[in-house]
Amino acid sequence: MEMNNDISALKERLSPFVAFECKFTTLDLQEYWVPVHLSSMQIEQYCSILASNSDALSSLSKTASLSDVITQIQKVLFMCCDHPYLVDPTLRNSTKEPSLIDPLAAEVNVSGKLHVFDKLLLEIKRCGLRALVLFHSSVNSEKISTGHFLDDLVHQRFGENSYVYIPGRVLSNSAYLNKKEALEMFNKADSDRFICLCDHRACLSSLRLSRVDVVILFNSDPNPLNDVKALKRITIDSHCERLNVFRLYSVFTSEEKALILSKEGTTVDGYISWSVCHQLLGWGATYAFSKLKSCSESEPLFRIDDLVRELSTLLMNTRVEAERPIVSHARMQDGAYSGSVLLFGETETETHTKEKGSCSIDEYLVDNRHSVFWSNLVKQSQPVLENSCSRLSRRVQKSPRYSFEGIDATSPSFVRSKPRSKRKLLKNVGRKRAGM
Repeated sequence: MEMNNDISALKERLSPFVAFECKFTTLDLQEYWVPVHLSSMQIEQYCSILASNSDALSSLSKTASLSDVITQIQKVLFMCCDHPYLVDPTLRNSTKEPSLIDPLAAEVNVSGKLHVFDKLLLEIKRCGLRALVLFHSSVNSEKISTGHFLDDLVHQRFGENSYVYIPGRVLSNSAYLNKKEALEMFNKADSDRFICLCDHRACLSSLRLSRVDVVILFNSDPNPLNDVKALKRITIDSHCERLNVFRLYSVFTSEEKALILSKEGTTVDGYISWSVCHQLLGWGATYAFSKLKSCSESEPLFRIDDLVRELSTLLMNTRVEAERPIVSHARMQDGAYSGSVLLFGETETETHTKEKGSCSIDEYLVDNRHSVFWSNLVKQSQPVLENSCSRLSRRVQKSPRYSFEGIDATSPSFVRSKPRSKRKLLKNVGRKRAGM
């Protein structure tokens, strides 16, 4: 008791000399799920991946090797949702035109997610806010990763002094010093760097970030709760009472279905049942193939300007609940997502099912009916796949990298041992990248 009294008295005597008092508080995270459309190139690629593996998907066998194949298909579909060049780098050549005035636009517009990400960053800058961007980095055969695309976009759009890059792995002393320097530049009180690109593997307790107003999750862990845990591991100093977290996801894809399963209490980061595998891959497949068959730019499910406008109201805390909001508020209950949250694809599916009086995809895929589903889907779309309405989808379909039958799960066939060429647009990437 005497010692406690002495410590209290000492604290009181020293209090006038304390410049900054550390107060440890837990941030209130407000997570929002932001839907994005697949680009036409992504839709072609997505359908081709499924079609080239239709035999495996239609199989009634439930062997371990077949389960590995389906797991690999899922991983590649997730990569396709981020950027089509991650799956097939040769597609870059098809978008190169000598008359292109803005090569960055060509790089951004082929990815629906990167397009929305670009618009969101512009809005964040307009509002005078600072953003932390977390991402899971996939690497393609030319050693180009998700991080490269994000780095390239931010560097060309806002300049090299607008951001810092925190890598996932620090393997040398110089890399550690670069990472430390990057954090100091971002945390400086008068810093103009308003974006921190951070690999999710760098989310350690030693990571401290100042004056963060918004967090963007560019892509998701198979178990989205792992992203929230990673975010809570780092120390974030924010003047906001509630820190908005925007999670981007591709509507009517396996990426969206993973979020749906998560709020239903099923995660896809470990062993999952056979029926869940087909629910994951089958979600949105009919929509994607119907878009492919249309051979034209049909009316999108929502306009990107409307989406950006809704995101802007969230950034400025002026949102008014709309009758049919595009963005979903992912509320948490007891450490899990609330089952009452409806994603954009779910809302559209429910409306369509009621209008047509038909069953849902999940209902159709039970009792081994997945064999009929995949066979019919690919059979009906075969003429479109063989006589594709664009040069891109013809080449994607013929690519052997989309076939997973008989492969080793640890060495997927779509990864070549040596890159074919260097990516010209990214040759200057990494000037300010810590750890490179």
